[in-house]
Amino acid sequence: MLWLREIIYGIENIIVWWKFTWHDRDWDYDFLIARMAYKMERMARHHRKYGICENSQEIAEELEECARLLKVRGDHGELDKINEALDFMKEKVRGWWD
Repeated sequence: MLWLREIIYGIENIIVWWKFTWHDRDWDYDFLIARMAYKMERMARHHRKYGICENSQEIAEELEECARLLKVRGDHGELDKINEALDFMKEKVRGWWD
């Protein structure tokens, strides 16, 4: 029955990400930042709910901090906040920009 659960999960992902895919444009970096923040929030909820590893709570906090920093992007004058978020991710997320 694991395969059925995977199929259902895949269909749910298609539904959830449909709006992102539909509105995505190659030139829209702001949309990419919003997508990254959304994904990090979902990952944080997953870590908090299922505790899939020993330090899931710590990972969830780091993901939430990254998402928060990325959401500050509102003005184009906030690029230093985005750089702060990316630097935080480089430091905390294994394999980021290796």
